[in-house]
Amino acid sequence: MLRGSMTPHTEAVCAEGPIKPGMLVSVDSAGRFVPHPTAAGRVAARFARENSIVGKGIDDNYVQGDTVLAWHTRPGDWVYALLEEGSNVANGAILESNGAGLLQPVTGSFGIARALEAVNSTGGPAAGTRIRVEIIT
Repeated sequence: MLRGSMTPHTEAVCAEGPIKPGMLVSVDSAGRFVPHPTAAGRVAARFARENSIVGKGIDDNYVQGDTVLAWHTRPGDWVYALLEEGSNVANGAILESNGAGLLQPVTGSFGIARALEAVNSTGGPAAGTRIRVEIIT
């Protein structure tokens, strides 16, 4: 979280599979965090955060069985999220879920964030390129 109310928005749930801080996450039917699985779908703006409690940073992934910490964001909050590889977005572009926990330029009706900077992730890491965003939903 770059800007916003941090204290009431954390939650700890066991992860299934690798989750990187900055990923958009949702809760599966077993009550575990997973990367948000629906491209362009409705989603609560919930992002995995670094596990600073045990000295981990934003580049340290959670693995299956770890307890994941996440921000439950509100409109106006700023997040250091992850943009899918191959995207080229302008400052102010509206972004949505890509169906794998990353953000992509909006293709549907459910944008959740606005880019606060221009980022070109063409040729970037498959696990996503960092981007500063403002939550809009």
